Amino acid sequence: MIFPLNHPRPPDAHVPCNGCKACCHHTLIMLLPEHGDRLELYDSMAAHNPLTGEMGRALRQKGNGDCAHLGPGGCEVYAHRPAVCRAYDCRDMLIRMGDRHAQRRAIRDGWLSLDIYKAARARLHTLEGEL
Repeated sequence: MIFPLNHPRPPDAHVPCNGCKACCHHTLIMLLPEHGDRLELYDSMAAHNPLTGEMGRALRQKGNGDCAHLGPGGCEVYAHRPAVCRAYDCRDMLIRMGDRHAQRRAIRDGWLSLDIYKAARARLHTLEGEL
């Protein structure tokens, strides 16, 4: 699960993913109509929102854990990607989690994937001067 909507920087701010798709694998991405997501645009499934406990819709995942909209060239719905995807920045998320002990606890407890952790650590230096 990724939690970007209390993000300190604006949605669609530049994030130097450079082809990284770590957050597109094994990640529950809730759709948020209240933030402009049009459910009919996505291949979705019913899911419990782990933050609210309420039922909602999330992007469906393929059998291998990839987002249903992840194709060979990247996101196939990029132009109208969900609010969570527009606002998410793994670097900010890592900083907001706190120290490395808190980050490791998040990995252990399943709130953060090891792949996203590694991607965020590798790009952390690119935040200098942005915050």
